[in-house]
Amino acid sequence: MKLPTLALLSAIAPSLFAQAGTGPQLAIVSGGARIVDRDPSSAASNCGGWSYGPSVVLDGQGNLGEIYTVEDQITNHCVTDLLSPIRFGDTIWRHVRKPDGTWTASDGKAVISRDDLAWMQDRDYLPAHPEAYVGHLGSPAVVKRDGRYFMAFTASISDPNLCAGEHDDTSACGSCTDPWSYFVVMWATSDDGVHWSVATRDATATNRALGAAILWRQPPDPSARGAFKGIARISMFPLDADGQSWFYIAAQYWRPDSAQPPALFRIAYDPTSPSGTRGDPQMQLVMNGNTASWIDCPSGEIPPALNDPLQHSLILDFNQLSTIAPIRSLPPYHYIATLLNGPFGFPGDKPAAHIVYELSTDFVHWTAAQPLFSSITHFADNLSYPSSVIDPFLFEDGSGVLHLLVGSADGDSLNGVPRTGTDPCNTVSFGPTAPFVGTGVYEGIVAPAGPLTPTSITAEKIMDSGGVARGIRITVHAAGAPPNGTATVVVGAIARLSVPILGGAGGVSLSAFNRGHFDVKISFSSYGLWSASSLDIGNLTLDTPLTPPRRHVVIH
Repeated sequence: MKLPTLALLSAIAPSLFAQAGTGPQLAIVSGGARIVDRDPSSAASNCGGWSYGPSVVLDGQGNLGEIYTVEDQITNHCVTDLLSPIRFGDTIWRHVRKPDGTWTASDGKAVISRDDLAWMQDRDYLPAHPEAYVGHLGSPAVVKRDGRYFMAFTASISDPNLCAGEHDDTSACGSCTDPWSYFVVMWATSDDGVHWSVATRDATATNRALGAAILWRQPPDPSARGAFKGIARISMFPLDADGQSWFYIAAQYWRPDSAQPPALFRIAYDPTSPSGTRGDPQMQLVMNGNTASWIDCPSGEIPPALNDPLQHSLILDFNQLSTIAPIRSLPPYHYIATLLNGPFGFPGDKPAAHIVYELSTDFVHWTAAQPLFSSITHFADNLSYPSSVIDPFLFEDGSGVLHLLVGSADGDSLNGVPRTGTDPCNTVSFGPTAPFVGTGVYEGIVAPAGPLTPTSITAEKIMDSGGVARGIRITVHAAGAPPNGTATVVVGAIARLSVPILGGAGGVSLSAFNRGHFDVKISFSSYGLWSASSLDIGNLTLDTPLTPPRRHVVIH
């Protein structure tokens, strides 16, 4: 993929400084079950909706007790009445772990929805102010503190056509370019985690959606909007720093030039305030790659520095930030960033099919990005379908065990549906929302990987009668379970082919534009618990592809 110049600068610049070596190699060592969806007791309705974007609340013993998600079901939301409760997309739901370890189903009512946004019920106001129309909610980030719940969440505003920041075409409800939808961050509080009140930052704002936003930046002029979406993904945690208590909010921001720089914000905690907050948010700005300062976000407006490719709030590698969480189990590091693999991966990498992480002591210096290995086939190991990993979240429970929560649609083992590495839902017609259809939340346990199992490669050449190599059967050997991963086959200077290796085996056809002799080399790599290996096959004769024999139709 060729990025615009500015986006490429943004992607490359962070790798030039502020890297703090590599951290311990982590792996998913157990779990992988689908634990949360709209109906976890059955797989029959999986493809009729989605549940993703998990945020967690630990119980009094430090165990995972509550999960907040984004959910919707497939239906026609595009009724003509803008004030209809049907004309609304994703909402925020709560799930609770039951005594037997399973999770409650959605009980028919979201904890935050259109009903909780007062201006969305105002018949005098809303039709005249499409810029304040909220179409979707997303990315709940929940903290329980001093007996109260606090939630930051995203909302797509200026979105009467339910476009959720997608601007390529039209939705079923209308144009996705006029008005231009984008995401902001809103705030809500609760005493019980079930009944929530959405805060109002500025009750005098003409745009009442912006008046409810704690972090926002409006789109640039129409000629410069490009791919602007605002803040589309967040996570949050409490932290004491600089002599006071804060809520820290990590965010993924979509700039007009298609780049998605990560950002770190904070807002002061005030237990005496109805909202639990005080003052304006601040944004971290990294200076010279080694120091950081905090700059104000007046009235919640994100500073223009975040639109500058040469300025950085967080310096992470090329991947898309999903979450940041505090940790204690991996000293000397205090924070772990969970990221989706992006377009700059290794040969054979599928987009959004495995997970990357980085570690930090101070939010400024981060380790180099490392893949999260997986011991579970087709579970975040780069061998499932593209976009099989959505909104991954690494976090630590009260006993120091690392957990992974991630959205996917691949497999529902508790209900007899195997994980196969393929998308089980027919989503061809769903456009940009296709990866979300059928998703639920899956849980894995993460720990240091330990030594990787050595591998070796053998290859069987498939030759025709004329001495031309038509293909290769590849076998990757290892002690114990047969390896899974990717074989990269390099054919001279003409081709680099990625071959899935499942159960230690894979195969590939070979050809060339013209008959000739080519050196062929094979290398094996894996996001499982196997080491890399390579094999030089040597010089092979290749030719143009074989033409299938023509079939003759006999007419009687």
